[in-house]
Amino acid sequence: MIHSATAMANLLGDRRNIEIPVAPTYTHDTLSISVQVIRGKLHGPKLFVCAAIHGDEINGVEIIRRLLKSPLMNK
Repeated sequence: MIHSATAMANLLGDRRNIEIPVAPTYTHDTLSISVQVIRGKLHGPKLFVCAAIHGDEINGVEIIRRLLKSPLMNK
């Protein structure tokens, strides 16, 4: 769970990219998951979309890329 107020998209219509720290690797490098948080301009239902959970599912990544570039995401 994200507790940082700066990590969340606070205002209606706000869009932010955030990095969620996961765990350090055995070489002590940091590992994080990139997340794009988009708040609609009006209150309403929420939607969670994810892809590439197993690393080799490239179709889902392209679908999310197209969804994020869609003009509907600016409404």
